[in-house]
Amino acid sequence: MTRDFGGDGRPRWRRGERGLFIRDRAGAILSMAGFLIFASLPTAFALSGSFHSGASPVQAQAERPCRAITKAEFERGWREAPHSFTFSGVTFERRRGDVECAARKPGGLGKPFVACAFDAPYQVAVAGAGRQAWFEVGAGNMAVVEARREGLRCKVTGRYRP
Repeated sequence: MTRDFGGDGRPRWRRGERGLFIRDRAGAILSMAGFLIFASLPTAFALSGSFHSGASPVQAQAERPCRAITKAEFERGWREAPHSFTFSGVTFERRRGDVECAARKPGGLGKPFVACAFDAPYQVAVAGAGRQAWFEVGAGNMAVVEARREGLRCKVTGRYRP
């Protein structure tokens, strides 16, 4: 035995059913949109650079080049060996502090270069691309060291505040 309660005509909305259907679909869409916005916040903060940069406009104006020193000045007066590491073929040595390195690309078509941010290193030595350089950052200062094809650069970015 077979029962068919359908008719030949189009299905019709019962009283109040259309409003419930719209409310249900709108709620699902808004919930999904809210979740996607909330889930994308960590990525948006990371890409913007404003969350982790820590540099205010006042600090950006205070940037100055590190003082270049000789190898003898770099090695003078220290009992322990400097902390040494290699990143993308560039060797760095530092006396104190921590470091965070990244490969950066200038503009869209430039060749990538190595940039390392040091917090309170006092002195930094860099060797890469057939060049060597030694820099004095100074006690309690942060620095950014770049190893580009044009040369090795160091700039003091401000005071270190833990």
